[in-house]
Amino acid sequence: MTDAGKVLIVDDKQANLMLLQQDLEGEGFDVESADSGAACLAAVAGYRPDVILLDIKMPGMDGIECCRQLRALPHTQETPILFLTASGDSDDLLAACLTAGGSDFLQKPYNPTALVARVKSQIRLSRTQAALKRLEGG
Repeated sequence: MTDAGKVLIVDDKQANLMLLQQDLEGEGFDVESADSGAACLAAVAGYRPDVILLDIKMPGMDGIECCRQLRALPHTQETPILFLTASGDSDDLLAACLTAGGSDFLQKPYNPTALVARVKSQIRLSRTQAALKRLEGG
């Protein structure tokens, strides 16, 4: 594992995957990608990401349902999930993402500096929570 962390990006558009991967790998992250909700669920079985970037609107299983299923898995219950959202998405849709277990949002098109800052922040928070849990004996 790289020191920066492991990121799984999930988007049905290949161009988005390539751009996100380029931006994150340029900052030292170990990045894997999946092009659907089903591929995401398969990927987390072997690749244990520190954070998941998840597109909301995808054919088949959308990001909200994928998030629900990720939260039901023991090894991804606590993994931060940042939803990728188009600027036109409704407040109700964004609320549904949080209700499903999402941690945060990134607007598309995203600012690469903000992307990296949000990913680093979620990884730092997750690692701190895990360390506290270990100290408490959990």
